[in-house]
Amino acid sequence: TNDAIWDWDMHSDRLSGNVSFNRLFGVAAGTSVNYAQLVEKIHPDDRARVKENFKQTLKQRVSLITEEFRFEAPDGSYRSVYNRAYILYNRSNRAYRMLGAIQDITAITEARQKLLLEKELSESIINSLPGIFYLFNKNGQFYIWNKNFETVTGYTCEEISRIHPFDFFIAG
Repeated sequence: TNDAIWDWDMHSDRLSGNVSFNRLFGVAAGTSVNYAQLVEKIHPDDRARVKENFKQTLKQRVSLITEEFRFEAPDGSYRSVYNRAYILYNRSNRAYRMLGAIQDITAITEARQKLLLEKELSESIINSLPGIFYLFNKNGQFYIWNKNFETVTGYTCEEISRIHPFDFFIAG
């Protein structure tokens, strides 16, 4: 797998993992890191949120934790990652081990951001049109429309999403 598979012995504070894990941390095979080294690699803007999520997960004795954050690569750049881990608790309900996987989702995150920007741009263009604008699909569901369409029809965005285009014509 390309995922960085890791194992954290919480008692000894040793995190070790597969080849992808070593590559992600920029350490030699067989080398372990500790929790503080992991936290240090989390982007400063994400660090407090990730630590708080972890703290709450342990406090509530939850077994599965997932988190998206930016992680510093060995070259100093930040990669977007999706981390998921399973937490093992002993009979006293104390966490003693975590097993997880970190997936690099940088390309997905960048594509998502690009789509969001394109959507904002198209909505801005459509809403700047002087008349009404709308598109609907072959099933008669409105796909997109501008604010002028809402103003002229008197319907809200939610209502338009449920109306068929033929509903605007009066049968004669």
